[in-house]
Amino acid sequence: MKFLTPELKDKLFKEYKNFTYLVCLLVACFIIVGVKGCVEANKVLYNPGTYTGYGVGVFGGEIKVTITVDKNSIVSVDEIVGDGETPEFGGAYINSGEAEAQIMEAQGQFEIDGVSGATKTRDGIQAALNDALAQASAAK
Repeated sequence: MKFLTPELKDKLFKEYKNFTYLVCLLVACFIIVGVKGCVEANKVLYNPGTYTGYGVGVFGGEIKVTITVDKNSIVSVDEIVGDGETPEFGGAYINSGEAEAQIMEAQGQFEIDGVSGATKTRDGIQAALNDALAQASAAK
């Protein structure tokens, strides 16, 4: 170690010290991000229960959506009723079970897709779902 002069030793020590601080800072950031993620994962979104929301479909008819939620998700779509919807489009969409499947897949986080020819029915179902989720919201 004869080639290490006191100046070089000091410089290497400072670099090592800076590197150590950087590693500690990175570890602290990962811990903070991990804790934040855990807290958000345990966040309660809904008050568990069954909720019914209402929307407007084709020709101003009422659409009713009843869902059951636990604290973090939609557990089931219990009922979708839209008696005033056109039987071959909106009515077929409601009766096919596709609306329930789309609601369960999206979990209220995105707009449901609907089907071609049933746009107003889809909009009414989405509004009714949003109404039910607003009632269930733990944030209120």
